[in-house]
Amino acid sequence: IAKSSIPKGEESIWKPLLKDRDMDLYRVPRTSHMFVFYPTVNNVKLDETQIKKEYPSTWKYLLTHKGFLQNRKSANKSSWWKLTSPRDPQKLFSPKIVTPHLVLLPKFSIDLNGKYAVSHAPYLCAKSDKETDVRLLKFFTAILNSTIGAWLISKHSDKYGRGYSRLEVKTLSSIPVPNPAEASPTILSRLIKLVDKKIEGDSKESLDRDIDRLVSKLYDLTPEEESVIGFDEG
Repeated sequence: IAKSSIPKGEESIWKPLLKDRDMDLYRVPRTSHMFVFYPTVNNVKLDETQIKKEYPSTWKYLLTHKGFLQNRKSANKSSWWKLTSPRDPQKLFSPKIVTPHLVLLPKFSIDLNGKYAVSHAPYLCAKSDKETDVRLLKFFTAILNSTIGAWLISKHSDKYGRGYSRLEVKTLSSIPVPNPAEASPTILSRLIKLVDKKIEGDSKESLDRDIDRLVSKLYDLTPEEESVIGFDEG
């Protein structure tokens, strides 16, 4: 629903939704106009009794759409109001890398604050809160958005119409990436600084070329291999 339609006092169970078409390179938008019902508070799922009692206006809204919700193919008739395939809120609302489900070219960005819910699109995050390191998110975002990343995605992903790649968990899992623990500290530091500039909104093409060169060093590519992948010689 639109942000303006969220019942007053019940904002905690409506999460900002980041749609595929609103995703961009490196940075997520500051705000979203659309919110999605996500019945968790502090990453704890709420039951029907709690929603009825503590979020009555939201429950009334759900009731007005009960017929539609019950008829969803994957819906459970006795718990028609629930999300049919909820993602783990502890991971979904943690710092993460997000990407559209369908891409012509890479468009990975970093949700540093774990603010947004995403629908069908895959996302990448640390296995646990204790392992979250935003520097690693920036490292992998640079790789995935690079010319090398685009080439690897094109080779490993399922193809859709008109040249689009469909990104799935298995797609991203199959892409070979350098181990940041084995990367040169100098390269790692420079790469993260360049990503910070991209997050801040710097759109200079020279930044993309610099990122490509650093990523190439991580993969130890030869000039001939860079040419095959399609490096910009500018």
